[in-house]
Amino acid sequence: MWVPVLGAATLATILSQRTVHGQESSEEKSQEVIVSEGMSSTTEETAAQAPAPKKKRGKKKYIIVGAGAAGFSALSEILDKEPEAEVLIISAEEHYPYAKPPLSKELWRAGSNDSTEEGPRFETSEGVTQSLYFEDQETRDKYTNVQWMLNTSVTDIDVRKRLMLLSDGSVYEYQKCLIATGSVPEMLPYVPEDLDHKITYLTNLSDYNKLVNVVNNSDSIAILGGQFLGAELACSLASQKKKKLNVTNVFPEAGIMSDVFPGYLSEYIENKMINDLGVNIKHSSIIDKISSNDNHKIEINLSNGDHVIADHLVVCMGVIPSVEFAEKDLEIDAFNGGIVANAELESRSDVFVAGDVVSYYDMVMKRRRRVQHYDHAVRSGEIAAMNMMGRKIPYNHFPMYWSELHDLHYEGVGITDSTLPTVSVWEDNNNKDYKKGVVYYIEDQRIVGAILIGLPGKGQQLRHMISNALPYHDYSDLKNLVSFKNNDSSE
Repeated sequence: MWVPVLGAATLATILSQRTVHGQESSEEKSQEVIVSEGMSSTTEETAAQAPAPKKKRGKKKYIIVGAGAAGFSALSEILDKEPEAEVLIISAEEHYPYAKPPLSKELWRAGSNDSTEEGPRFETSEGVTQSLYFEDQETRDKYTNVQWMLNTSVTDIDVRKRLMLLSDGSVYEYQKCLIATGSVPEMLPYVPEDLDHKITYLTNLSDYNKLVNVVNNSDSIAILGGQFLGAELACSLASQKKKKLNVTNVFPEAGIMSDVFPGYLSEYIENKMINDLGVNIKHSSIIDKISSNDNHKIEINLSNGDHVIADHLVVCMGVIPSVEFAEKDLEIDAFNGGIVANAELESRSDVFVAGDVVSYYDMVMKRRRRVQHYDHAVRSGEIAAMNMMGRKIPYNHFPMYWSELHDLHYEGVGITDSTLPTVSVWEDNNNKDYKKGVVYYIEDQRIVGAILIGLPGKGQQLRHMISNALPYHDYSDLKNLVSFKNNDSSE
């Protein structure tokens, strides 16, 4: 059931208030659109009692909701093909578009996190320093036809009348729109109010900036979550050279990254985190209670009777697609989450979806999926924009991802689900030194995914093979599939 943002009006309220109070100008009258009966409604009495809105109405050819990787990719594609198009881009964040993966990894490296006028900068694994932001202000200023609305969200939408109500009370009409709102963090069920300042949900740049200040003034950090974000952050904070932190990683699963890695590899990485970085691992642990102790530290009681004391808690339990405002008019995938879209990433007429929030049919894997990785966000945003401009291109991209945990760098392609059978091929199978190798994921005698460890640049080769229905019969099919030589140019 759709629940409007607390304190926000609905589109029906806005339009009825304009009529009751006679506030509309001649320009507003010329743009007036009758709201459909399906819109959220209010009584005449409520409308008459409410103050008359003073926010404007507008009309744009393209409206992009969300300014993450998917939204920015879509904007770039539109401006490349239609540089004069009137575009409105709406973002709930206070920052212009930036890359989110470095928030848990690269920005914590030595030599990174040096802010300039262009914002934070970081050093990549290749030693290249770059800005966190996708573009600078000078580039944005060139496009006077692009209107940016930061710290703003969409609170209501009528897809039949192509209307959007924003959190500032303004109403916009669109010809085509893209929903790329990304995800929001899964929240702890209950936190005492006096402990709010001791808990951070790492989901955006503002959260990162807060956490930097916390880390600089803390001796101990607890991290809740042992999958991608939680594991990355635990390794990053524990490996800092400028400040030694006591890092505790708490998670309910049996092992680190156990949703993705097979058991033996999860155990190997967990041991490296303990022995090399000094991370205190609390696996198979569920938080039972959070309180403050006599030393003003946060005390975390676990359901197994254990407890953790820290200066601050960072919650990385996972995310859910941000679809609240769309639930009334758009179909939501009850299994995968997200907004259901067709092969061209269109959910309803002239409403397109991209990034974390889209549930799409994967034509390679023959199933509906929702993917939360950067590569997918960029490509889906690009394809959605092309189709907004009338191209009618199916989204048949086969997404991949990359990450790092301490000195282990890996790329993933396809479906990497640890519940599937796996076959591993390592450069050194005898010493259990898992620094260079491939883990293949098998379903119905077919390779459906793979993780490449210590083999940078090989992912594209495997992506092509797997997307072409790579069969599996026995180990011999895989042992020489990918070369372990870094200078191999066969791809």
